[in-house]
Amino acid sequence: MTSSLWLHLGSNSYRVERQDPGAGLVCWRLFKLMEDEDEKVDYIVRQAWDGACACDCPAFVFRQTGAGRPCKHITALREHGLLDNPAPELPPAVETIPALEPIP
Repeated sequence: MTSSLWLHLGSNSYRVERQDPGAGLVCWRLFKLMEDEDEKVDYIVRQAWDGACACDCPAFVFRQTGAGRPCKHITALREHGLLDNPAPELPPAVETIPALEPIP
């Protein structure tokens, strides 16, 4: 049996293939469907064991110099369960009150 997985993001369509993750948890390669068949555009999205994701698309690379927001490729793969969602932010630690000295 042969199957294909496609993501449609706005006006762009991507064929999705699982790749060898190397030392990571998971790796996907997204091949953008282009009108000109000679033009090839593809992106690699990886997720590390700690949950951090990276994409080699220009938007992700640019955003890493700023706020570090995920690109549309990471967001779409998360929405479809192909990448784990990031762990929720923990609330700030509460200061502990020092123990009282016992009354003699």
